[in-house]
Amino acid sequence: MLRRLSALLVMVCFAVPASAQLSVGFQEGVNGYAGTRDTEFRSGDAATPQGDKEFVTVDEFDNGNQVQGAIRFENIFGNQPGLVPTGVTIGFATLSVWSDSASDPKAVIGFHRVLAASPWDENSTWFSLGGDLIPDEGGLLDGDPILQNNIESLETPDAVVPSPQISDRFIDLDVTASVQAWYAGAANLGWGINNDTGNGWDIFSSEFVDPVDPLDFSKRPQLTIGYFLKPGDLDFDNDVDPDDYDFLLENLAIQLNGPIAQGSNGDLDFDRDVDLDDFSIFKNLYPGGAGGLAAALSARSSVPEPTTAAMAACAVFGLISLRRRTD
Repeated sequence: MLRRLSALLVMVCFAVPASAQLSVGFQEGVNGYAGTRDTEFRSGDAATPQGDKEFVTVDEFDNGNQVQGAIRFENIFGNQPGLVPTGVTIGFATLSVWSDSASDPKAVIGFHRVLAASPWDENSTWFSLGGDLIPDEGGLLDGDPILQNNIESLETPDAVVPSPQISDRFIDLDVTASVQAWYAGAANLGWGINNDTGNGWDIFSSEFVDPVDPLDFSKRPQLTIGYFLKPGDLDFDNDVDPDDYDFLLENLAIQLNGPIAQGSNGDLDFDRDVDLDDFSIFKNLYPGGAGGLAAALSARSSVPEPTTAAMAACAVFGLISLRRRTD
């Protein structure tokens, strides 16, 4: 029984990969942010800009016409408050868009990172970007304004909508690869959005105005970026030491609601609670790993508070069990 419990504790406390420690969010109109650019390019209205619309549509065959979308978030890096600062490591990036109109459940709706060969803005049109205007046999066009050819945009999408048949909710997309590329110096031209079916998919744009509360911007597209500053430094004193361990223990079982705040009270895996998974991540981030943490705790003369004794017991038991198994 003891061996089984030991194995369980080791699995729970040590099997979770590290994640980001800080996060920032970008949403048009929230906290003064005004850097979202989104639009659609319509073959049926090829010379008219669509950047002022409250939604973005993507459709492969809309009454004989095609519609491609595009979105980007400008001014997201820098050393000003609310931006991703220089000298950090991007941990994750999530693009959240509100699905207003469902598509075919088998639709492949891809977000393809736009490359430097295809700059666009909200005044761009199907015509100005060189979209095909001559239907092929069957009525389809063979050239989008932003081609998926690894020249204008990546052939393989950075993200694909997981449930295109779902509407009236946010769809979260993992766009970490895109943001990491931009942070490393690639031009940030956002994503071209493509739908391979004739069942159109609509999302609210950055111009969306809530009919009930015009000052409610919560359904506009949002980009959330998590990053490492000094991983494991939970008290922000520029080192990782037993004080950070104490901080984590003091916040065990906290449930986080609303936007994830900087520091996240020890929520290192950003799942909106502080639990043993977060302790596992902290163990991996501690200088010297589990052995370094065990040595630091052993060297301390203070005794853990009663409220944290159970967690400390789990940590020590897991460390000892792991050591015995690997010696």
